[in-house]
Amino acid sequence: MHTGGVAVDRDGNLIIANQGRQPGTSRILAVAARSGTRYGQAMTAGHTYPVAGNGTPGFSGDGGPATRASSPCRVAWRWMPPGTW
Repeated sequence: MHTGGVAVDRDGNLIIANQGRQPGTSRILAVAARSGTRYGQAMTAGHTYPVAGNGTPGFSGDGGPATRASSPCRVAWRWMPPGTW
């Protein structure tokens, strides 16, 4: 994993920007602090889950789930609370 950034969200989940080895293979991952539903999916404490990006280079994902989006390059990200963008 090529980490591009690490943060902790307000629920204590570890958020990791995985830049991938090749351009376009970036994903945002979450390590669940507690079991429950977060980022639209059921999570078990301590397990890692993709929350954005599908790891495939390309141009897709507008209007769909974040986990199905693809990017043609490595991406930068910034955590923003809901409703601030």
